[in-house]
Amino acid sequence: MLRDTFSVLLMCLLAAASVWADYQAGVDAYERKDYKTALEKWKPLAEEGEPSAQFQLGELYLKGEGVPQDYAVAIEWYRKAAERGFALAGLRLGVLYAEGEGVSRNHKEAVKWFRKTAEGGHFIAQFLLASMYSTKGSDIAPDYEEAAKWYRKAAEQGHAESQFRLAGMYSRGEGIIQNDKEALRWYRTAAQQGNINAQFHLGTVYARGDAVVQDYSTAIHWYRRAAEQGDTEAQFRVGGMYGRGEGVFRDYKAAAHWYRRAAEGDHAKAQFLLAGMYERGEGVVQDDKAARKWHRRAAEGGYAQAQLRLGSIYYLGEGVPQDNEEALKWFLKAAEAGNIGAQNNLGTMYLMGDSVPQDYAEAIKWFRKAAEQGDSIAQFNLGGMYEHGKGVPQDYGEAFRWFQKAAEQNHIIAQLQLAVMYEQGRGVVQNYVLAHMWYNLAGLLGMEAAHEERDRITEDMNPDQIAEAQRLVREWKSTTED
Repeated sequence: MLRDTFSVLLMCLLAAASVWADYQAGVDAYERKDYKTALEKWKPLAEEGEPSAQFQLGELYLKGEGVPQDYAVAIEWYRKAAERGFALAGLRLGVLYAEGEGVSRNHKEAVKWFRKTAEGGHFIAQFLLASMYSTKGSDIAPDYEEAAKWYRKAAEQGHAESQFRLAGMYSRGEGIIQNDKEALRWYRTAAQQGNINAQFHLGTVYARGDAVVQDYSTAIHWYRRAAEQGDTEAQFRVGGMYGRGEGVFRDYKAAAHWYRRAAEGDHAKAQFLLAGMYERGEGVVQDDKAARKWHRRAAEGGYAQAQLRLGSIYYLGEGVPQDNEEALKWFLKAAEAGNIGAQNNLGTMYLMGDSVPQDYAEAIKWFRKAAEQGDSIAQFNLGGMYEHGKGVPQDYGEAFRWFQKAAEQNHIIAQLQLAVMYEQGRGVVQNYVLAHMWYNLAGLLGMEAAHEERDRITEDMNPDQIAEAQRLVREWKSTTED
């Protein structure tokens, strides 16, 4: 009996060795790109039910290697292998159905195969299954509890991206009880494995003091880890921290180094800040040509402040021949992107007819855009347009409204103008108390002539009015200083 059992076992082992030899011969042929031989070695094994060979046949038909590309045949071989428990085949089927490659997109079928493979313990399948449950916009209704379950299984096998996703679910309380401590633990675990997203997130958590004690030295440690892997936003953050001396000694040379790395990765703000460092010779040798290069790179990337600066360079002829057409082009781009400085520049150019035909309507248009964003200079300018009826019907009430907005932001000339309008009753009911108040405030900001005007109208006011005006100034200062 024992001899018979041993003989049967020996025959099985020899058969397995033979199967393995043929399979390996197919692998060797495939690596030589001899797809015909690979097919010859694998096909008999696949037909006998060997799942690894079935999977390889699926690969040949999927890619059209040695055979005409045929998704239907590929899927049939993948299915055979998957049904025999071959994890990679189930994973491949799930991906094909999820992405609709060679088959109609079918998220339910994708989930079926991901789950079958995930239940066998394959961490990539667990991650992909969790992703299907946590992603909106598919045929599968989001199920954050199920997503957290599968992210955890993959995370516990050391899958860094799953660890990062699980941390996020703990942080947001999605499908799991919100727990900042657990979130931080999983972010750190993923970060220590080199996950860039987790490293960057930890940097941000410590920089802001979100659910931890703010710690710039720890923040820059994690930002630098991500930066060294090529994350441009992390490179930009590290540059900023060196420039401000946050968590490290201030080091403009190091700041320029990291800004340059981010800039070379097309980070527009880093390009703009690096350009400024070249202009000032801060951390680098002063170089106007390099500054213009980086301003242009940032401007062409759509960064409005760089567009404004480049327009100014051409408008003023700083290191280049003055070119009003080029200046106007860049001012216009920045202004259309909502840049207040560029909008003011355009408004002034059209008001004065400077490098463009004088056009009050265009001036009004650009002043209004900046004024509606709360810019005091534009508000003052817009008030002036209404006061003098340039580009709009003269309207003292509207002029007063815009002067007041600017004055409330401590625009000194607007405060003086407001005082004059209250004194004269122009656009507003005459009010010496408020005129006295605004003359006084403008004087406190350094306009000596405003105090002279205050003293002048004091002669026409009684003691109660003067006291009230002074009280309003104290109240104003108290409110604005707070």
